[in-house]
Amino acid sequence: ATAQKIKVFNQDTLIGITKKVGVDHYGFTMFQNGNNTEYVTLLDTPDIIISDVTFLDDTAYFCGKRLISQNTYIGVIGRFSVRDFINNGNFNYELLNINQVENLTGLVAYYKPNSPTVFVKAIGNTSFSSQNPGRIIQLDFYNNSPTANYRCYTCSTNINGKEIMHDICLLEDKIATVSRIYPDDQYIVRYYPLDNNFTNTFSCMYNFQNITFNTTSHPYDYPLHIAKITKDVLAVGVSAKSGSFNFSMLNL
Repeated sequence: ATAQKIKVFNQDTLIGITKKVGVDHYGFTMFQNGNNTEYVTLLDTPDIIISDVTFLDDTAYFCGKRLISQNTYIGVIGRFSVRDFINNGNFNYELLNINQVENLTGLVAYYKPNSPTVFVKAIGNTSFSSQNPGRIIQLDFYNNSPTANYRCYTCSTNINGKEIMHDICLLEDKIATVSRIYPDDQYIVRYYPLDNNFTNTFSCMYNFQNITFNTTSHPYDYPLHIAKITKDVLAVGVSAKSGSFNFSMLNL
């Protein structure tokens, strides 16, 4: 298998996204402190591509896309018990199709302020032929209910080009997303409150006139990444070039 992304579950355990070599059959891999064995468990179905995973208490939430017919995908969000995964070397998982998007690229999970309700916010994109492909998904898991309600929001923007959602991160009192204005050398950082209000409280567009973002005809190649560094500092990573020199640009 080849590793795609790895996250910290606790101080002794790392869990990452993995796949079989040569085929789109995804699952999860686990590494534990003091143990040289890598534990790998694949999903039962080979038609799901996983993009991101996050943890809240004992539950892992993941997102990506599901192949439903030739070259046709819909978004998918799943969850499973991390303790079951660790203790049994196997796991049962739940999946929810998100019909309004073709792909989900990132997600965060947290408790609604002053409530036991779990919120999962995911970002993704619908058909690139759409004028506004970027989407944000809100899932509500009420009191650990096995079912979830979800809503889909379109990024509100008046720009030239197409806004492609790439990454999302959880801050102390808000959520931040980063999206690229394809195919231009620009990106937008947007901020949203933690409750289920999807009012874009603040956003900022960053322009780079002397730098060219690496790009292909596929708008999701060379994804941008966003991460919290401290309470008041975010980092955005971009693959770019200046003249004939390629580099990774990190903006704080």
